[in-house]
Amino acid sequence: TLFALDDGRGDLCGLEPDFGVYAQADGSFAVLLAGRDSGVRVDREHVVSTLLDCADAFVRLRHKEWRLAELDGGAARIVDVLGLQAGPVLAMPAPVEVPPIGWLDQDDGHVALGAGLANGVLGARLAEFLAAVDRPLIVTPWRSLIVGDLDEEPAEQVVRVLAPMGLIFDAASPWIRVSACTGSPGCEKSLADVRADLAAAVDARMTPRDERQHWSGCERRCGRPKGEVTDVIATGIGYQVS
Repeated sequence: TLFALDDGRGDLCGLEPDFGVYAQADGSFAVLLAGRDSGVRVDREHVVSTLLDCADAFVRLRHKEWRLAELDGGAARIVDVLGLQAGPVLAMPAPVEVPPIGWLDQDDGHVALGAGLANGVLGARLAEFLAAVDRPLIVTPWRSLIVGDLDEEPAEQVVRVLAPMGLIFDAASPWIRVSACTGSPGCEKSLADVRADLAAAVDARMTPRDERQHWSGCERRCGRPKGEVTDVIATGIGYQVS
């Protein structure tokens, strides 16, 4: 189950959260259910309580469904059960397929650096070095992060020091277009250690350069990005590509 609090930029809306809010220009928040605008609007004070009420209603309505979108008419049923008032709905922003990576010029003359992370993992030592940079840090929804408000020379130093430690500043890196679920041994449903297998495939240059891939340990395909993605699914004796 995925919760999202979108500040109005629309980057989290594209992830199709089960429950979320999308900040509006008038100060209200659009309530998102199953990745779509429900038409319900709430003020800031009622954001958390409304999301919790929606999640509780899902628990009471569901049978074996993991995600709200899997429950037939789930969003409408939650609105009805909770007695919420729904109005016109908004179209959701398109999902981001490739995150901002590399050198990013800011409007104020400073520089931001977009950096990917293999399998979305940020180790403790690398996190300590990032903290030492002492600049604003944004953790994105796309297995990447952004270091902001840098001058050019410090930005170059950050790249020289942190790239060898695992930050990916090259938009052409295969890691920018591949992803994986938790896999074994972290998930008992997984049929393979998909993260290790994906790393081996990247090292062997076996992943495609111009398309996105998501590696999954089972048919549930947890963590699969939105949009056009090639699935690589563990079968127990190998992988099926579709």
